[in-house]
Amino acid sequence: MPGIETYGPDKIKALQRRLKIALSGSMSLQTAAQIWTNLLYAEFEGSLPLVRCYSMLPAHKLAPQYSAFAQKLAIQLGRPLVPADRVLCLMGTSGDSAAWNDCTASQGHLAIPLLSRATADSAPMIARLLLDMGVGLDWLDSGEEAVVFASLGRIASMFYVEDARTETDSAGRMVVPAQDFVRDNALRTVFGMGGAYITGSFVCTILFTKAALNRERASGFLPLINTFKSETVGHMLADRLFSV
Repeated sequence: MPGIETYGPDKIKALQRRLKIALSGSMSLQTAAQIWTNLLYAEFEGSLPLVRCYSMLPAHKLAPQYSAFAQKLAIQLGRPLVPADRVLCLMGTSGDSAAWNDCTASQGHLAIPLLSRATADSAPMIARLLLDMGVGLDWLDSGEEAVVFASLGRIASMFYVEDARTETDSAGRMVVPAQDFVRDNALRTVFGMGGAYITGSFVCTILFTKAALNRERASGFLPLINTFKSETVGHMLADRLFSV
């Protein structure tokens, strides 16, 4: 099967069409996210050990299992979760391991509360993702999230780590801290695509690949996230978020 590094505009457009059809019958954002990650994993079998889809949602809209998970983690981080807090929720996951095919099986990433700039910055990969995608971190302390999401508009943005084995952030930390995961799965480039909905929520999909992709090649996949957003905005507007 051709690897992800071989995909050009024509193949990506064909994948867009298939994604649009696949999502047409989805009943919630969560079911759509799982369809989306399943499609990507099947398409790039062999070069994509794991693909995950996250959505940043307000705490008061979380399903009970997500809320309980986020609340427990928030208390460990220093304070209880409040309704207005934003939480990064794992909505779809597909991968080589059986545990990577069930969001609720995640031990540490089901619902990550973003309580402040400091808590977000303490996780190098999350901080890099938010910064690369234009969401930033300052709004977590200022409360000016409306300005952030309005500025994103409909523009798709990208998170990009050229080589997960070596890339560090400005503080010298590994951008992908789980280096055992990187080694065990022979990971090279990790990239994500995301964007904001008009509701102020945010969605991103992260692809952990065995391929070495330059930034231009990775950015060619950005049209896919626009298709995902256009097919799921109805779920966001109607608060059809979870299937659990």
